[in-house]
Amino acid sequence: MERFLNTTLIKIIEILLILALGVIIIKLLTKIIKRALLQSPIDNSIVGFILSALDLLLYFGLIIMMAYNLGIPLTTFTAILAAVSVAISLAIKDSLSNVANGLIIVSTKPFKIGDHVQIGSVEGKIKNVKLLHTELVSFDNKKIIVPNNIVYNSEIINYSTNPTRRVDLLLTAKYGSDIDKIIKILEEIVYSTEDVLKSPAPVVRFNEQAASALVFKVMVWTQNNDYWKVYFSINERAYRRFMEENIEIPYNQLDVHIKED
Repeated sequence: MERFLNTTLIKIIEILLILALGVIIIKLLTKIIKRALLQSPIDNSIVGFILSALDLLLYFGLIIMMAYNLGIPLTTFTAILAAVSVAISLAIKDSLSNVANGLIIVSTKPFKIGDHVQIGSVEGKIKNVKLLHTELVSFDNKKIIVPNNIVYNSEIINYSTNPTRRVDLLLTAKYGSDIDKIIKILEEIVYSTEDVLKSPAPVVRFNEQAASALVFKVMVWTQNNDYWKVYFSINERAYRRFMEENIEIPYNQLDVHIKED
């Protein structure tokens, strides 16, 4: 009995040592591989996916090593593993779908780390692409997790792909305002606004006669990184200039006429 207990105790210690050393080696190995991948020309969005898959394989190898040390024949272990794999695959078919779609995402590269994207109703910057999900960071610094199958099946808008973007603004004036004067003022504003590109040329047009206002459309091009800077600058300068020129900016209103019999 004592001999059995001693043997069992030794086996437990061996298993724990293998587990501890295995975890340490796996962490060191993944750290080294991550550093090498980040220094390589491989896209950063693929690096996260590769590391997730590598972690899974290494820990799976560690489990096999521990089973072998316990005296479980590899053939028996393989048969058990095959049966368990079938059961697990049925239980986690959605997760397997995420893995498959993750492979498609990293191979087709609809975005890269740091890109400003909109995936369905979610918007933010890409932080990482993993085996089961894609991580984003919203502009108010919230972490967003989107399963890869949703990413793959959603409409993806990538705002960072092209070096330039068009800024579209709708500005309003009161009915009865001088259209030509307003167009001239807006053209002066956009041509003098810093970071507005001269080519393609800015466009200022009378857009429509809305219910309570005359609507003017401004379309200018700028570098991608300057989009919001230009957007806010034109809005602010247009408002101040309208005030200086006594151009009234309307608000929604309702005229009520009372008819007396």
